[in-house]
Amino acid sequence: MTKPVIVVLVVGLVVLCCCVVSVLLLAVGGVSVYLPFSSSDSITYLDTKTDKVTISQAYVSSLVTGESSNNDYNNDVVHYYHKVALNLMTVDEIDEVKVYQIELQRNSNQGEVKIIHPKHTPQFESTNHYFGPYGEDPAFTEVNNDGDRFTLKSVDKDFMSLYYDEVGTNMALINFSIFVHDFCRFDYEKIFDETGMIDSTQYLEYCNTNASALDEELDFVVEVKFKDGSIAVKNFSFDIDGDALLAGYASVSSELVGTQF
Repeated sequence: MTKPVIVVLVVGLVVLCCCVVSVLLLAVGGVSVYLPFSSSDSITYLDTKTDKVTISQAYVSSLVTGESSNNDYNNDVVHYYHKVALNLMTVDEIDEVKVYQIELQRNSNQGEVKIIHPKHTPQFESTNHYFGPYGEDPAFTEVNNDGDRFTLKSVDKDFMSLYYDEVGTNMALINFSIFVHDFCRFDYEKIFDETGMIDSTQYLEYCNTNASALDEELDFVVEVKFKDGSIAVKNFSFDIDGDALLAGYASVSSELVGTQF
């Protein structure tokens, strides 16, 4: 009575093993595997080779800024942020673009990391650091962490009329920011008394910060879905130079500019 059950189990295991081997062979052979947006963040997303998307711009600019702890003009609380800018060109029409698995790998646990998604504000008008109207800056403590993923829907309208939370049918400008809030604090009055001035490019030095603590890696995945149902996926990674950030400003451009996926 038990033999048929054993045979069925053995056959099932053989079929399962064959499926696993087939997937592994596909991966080794250079065929990319698409994993859906809803998958676990522990999964590694493989780049596709559709050559439908051209990366015309990909860079991260980083800036150190400050805020007063006493609501005066003495900026003794130090923050910094990384602003991501991508420009993707396509021949086929885009349906939507998803950005996910946004992660900032750091050498320091100081400060609070907040991811800022693009908002519904015009792309070609001046905005604040949070993609809101220029001059309407909220307090850093009032800024929310928007999470490690977002979606931009395609709209059929003039390129110059696009908003930050939209993409065109054949062009996608992708912008988002990562803020590290309240990274450190310094004695404003003491520094001013000793030097006679406060230099905003030296905020991190006033906190006795080491450059190695500022070496960071910013990673994320971009998925472009086309109206014909096909999908293109690309992993992006940027190394943030701690020495440059310590001096108040850092900028890094990706070697992927000019390539396709």
